[in-house]
Amino acid sequence: MTRDVVRFFLSLCVVTLLFGLTAPLLWAKPDFLLKRGKTFVRLVSQKRFGQAQTMMSSPMKKAMGPTRLKMMWVGLELQLGPFERISAVKKTKIGSYTAVLVTTLMQKKSLVWRVILDQKGVVSGLQFQPGTLRKGSKKVVRIPPYAKRALFAERTVHVGKWKLLGTLSLPKAPGRKPAIVLVHGSGPHDQDETIGPNKIFRDLAWGLASQGVVVLRYFKRTKQLRQRLLKDKKLAASMASVEKEVIEDASAAVALLARTPGVDRSRIFVLGHSLGGLLAPAIAKVTPSMAGFISMAGASRALEDLVLDQFLYIFTSDGKVTAGERKVLNTLLQRIITLRSRDLTKPISPKKLPMHIPASYWLSLRRNDPIKLVKDIVKPMLFLQGGRDYQVTLTDL
Repeated sequence: MTRDVVRFFLSLCVVTLLFGLTAPLLWAKPDFLLKRGKTFVRLVSQKRFGQAQTMMSSPMKKAMGPTRLKMMWVGLELQLGPFERISAVKKTKIGSYTAVLVTTLMQKKSLVWRVILDQKGVVSGLQFQPGTLRKGSKKVVRIPPYAKRALFAERTVHVGKWKLLGTLSLPKAPGRKPAIVLVHGSGPHDQDETIGPNKIFRDLAWGLASQGVVVLRYFKRTKQLRQRLLKDKKLAASMASVEKEVIEDASAAVALLARTPGVDRSRIFVLGHSLGGLLAPAIAKVTPSMAGFISMAGASRALEDLVLDQFLYIFTSDGKVTAGERKVLNTLLQRIITLRSRDLTKPISPKKLPMHIPASYWLSLRRNDPIKLVKDIVKPMLFLQGGRDYQVTLTDL
């Protein structure tokens, strides 16, 4: 939903995938490994994904087949511009493996590939490191120019029953001020909704605080409790709903602002991004004290419709749909049919549902349909949409 499809497959390759492969006794020649790493990058950049997969270990093939390689590459080119050339290749040793660092020049910025190879030259892992901006590219502003740090202070707070780490941005000017809670999109997010080098919520908080607005941003519980949830399946299952994942904590954040000195309790708003925007009406329903909400790229259609559109967009971006991509689409369509035809109150494996999302989560989305809920809201509402957003589109607006 919030960059979910591309980011999901990007995350599969950003984390190094080392699967305990047995290493041969002798190291291959360095030149051979350098060549193998360079060849792998060249195949991907030339969109020869099937050939690139033949260089992978069996676990890598399962984790990242040709279709996922394509989705990864489409996402990278959307962010960095088209591939131009390989500018540098070097290697470093990692235990019994070798990391071949291949620097590629993209239109906007360079990108360093970290291709993990065993001694036979088999690709066993993959990482990416951001490189430098290309000459003439627009400068990346890490601290936005509209942020006037002298006009506000910040302090740490904890939100809700899980004591989620958060930050309050407090304008220094005297008087009672309006306030806003920032609510994340789908997936685990930190308080800044960090995506690559971008800190979306921090930039929003600093800009609004510079204009005299109190802003609260906080870690999403699926981010702060991630390790605990991975170990405790019962706890994870209990949180598999939008009420637990998003709505409860957003409502608790509004309550925290209402207790904050200097905040005008009659002017506390919620700003939701993507999934947070979709759920803004649901947050308003259970939080009567909030004054209104802003929905940024909030979907108004069923999640499965968005996911299908996102897959279709990526798969058709190069003008053709491969046999592997058709297989993925057919599987997704079958899972959507299952989602819509079965009584989800009955036990059903998440593997049979789209994105492997459990039935309880789909049911919670149905309970919080924004179109139904928004009809009964008589508070101010602002809807914002990016014109070139291919994940949540103008159709939803």
